[in-house]
Amino acid sequence: MPIRRHTSAYIRKNLITVYHPVGTAKMSFDSDTTGVTVLRVKGIKGVRVVDASIFVRITNPLLFLFQN
Repeated sequence: MPIRRHTSAYIRKNLITVYHPVGTAKMSFDSDTTGVTVLRVKGIKGVRVVDASIFVRITNPLLFLFQN
């Protein structure tokens, strides 16, 4: 398991998001999309989309998202 701990630590230290504020993870029930209505990433257990990439347009939807 040392490799797993090392990988996890590396990801936590180096993970960033750049230049994709919205629209990179389409939410839909369609089979060709990344996210779904409950923000789960299809095909990867335990991974969720938790940023504005699920929004179609640049607006101010953060208040709506965190209200729910």
